[in-house]
Amino acid sequence: MKIAPPVQLRTAIVKALEDKAEEYVRTALFQKLFDILDEKPPKNAGAELKNEEDKASNNLIVKAIREGMIYYDGRSFKAYKKFGVRLAKEFQKLGAVLRNGGYHLPRRLGDPTFELIWAEVAAQRTRAANKLAMLNAALLAQTEAPSLDIRTEVENLVDSISTSVNSSLGISYEMDAYTRNRLVDEYVMDMEKYSKKLIRQANIELKTFVAAEVATVNLTEKALGQLISDRYGIAARHARFIAHQESTMARERINRVGAEKVGFRHYVWQTVGDYRVRPEGGKKSYMGDNHRRLDGKVFSFDDPPIVDRIKGRKCNPGEDFGCRCTARVIIDDEHYEI
Repeated sequence: MKIAPPVQLRTAIVKALEDKAEEYVRTALFQKLFDILDEKPPKNAGAELKNEEDKASNNLIVKAIREGMIYYDGRSFKAYKKFGVRLAKEFQKLGAVLRNGGYHLPRRLGDPTFELIWAEVAAQRTRAANKLAMLNAALLAQTEAPSLDIRTEVENLVDSISTSVNSSLGISYEMDAYTRNRLVDEYVMDMEKYSKKLIRQANIELKTFVAAEVATVNLTEKALGQLISDRYGIAARHARFIAHQESTMARERINRVGAEKVGFRHYVWQTVGDYRVRPEGGKKSYMGDNHRRLDGKVFSFDDPPIVDRIKGRKCNPGEDFGCRCTARVIIDDEHYEI
């Protein structure tokens, strides 16, 4: 019995697909929000604004507020990381008291320094409220994610996959246009489905959060920007995982198509062979997903084995979610009537 080498994907193609999925997530939702947060005030803001900025140019506390180093939580001034020595001395000069990690600044009527600080606090809160309102409006207006444009990358992926049949036997196959387009369509459809689901989930979470913060106006622009950055990071990682998962599934689909083209229907199930192969062990290792027990056994593409004993789910290698297993096509198939 001879076994064909496993189908391989070019690393560059898989990375291109993952990058495209990540770009899609950013463009579909997060980039618009980042653009709103990064908006700069107009250059010609007026003489009055310029004078106020000149007055505050030498005030370390006002500078720290504007640069996002400190914020006012309604009771005291707090630092995102820690108070520098110079900034701490500035608060102490004004008679501020350090309690619970924040400086409580007493209000003194008629003191221009205090007026500048409280004016900057009010301005920051107003700007934050306006940005939050804009973010909420942008989220509410976004009802559908843009179409996923990765067809070119998918076509390159399909064309770059080597044949699963052992070339030393002189056997090869040509993928016809119908089969090629069907594989591409399936891949693109899956990517759109998973990506849109991901976008909708992130959209709902951000809508809920932004709507609540618009009412309270307690979140600074920097903190909101960090929240969106965190959400983008999570979504991008999910997008890359989905792209990698779909690449694996596409590889196995083409593996099967190649084998069936030349009349081979059986394969040997091969796991990666590391500790991550399902199950990882334990008293209940015989339950649920179990790919380790399938390793080295022969199955047919038309009649895949049960991968989940509890649910009775069947699939070929690479078709189960997160599966890294491979179907090694049996070439010398004389033991089977095919």
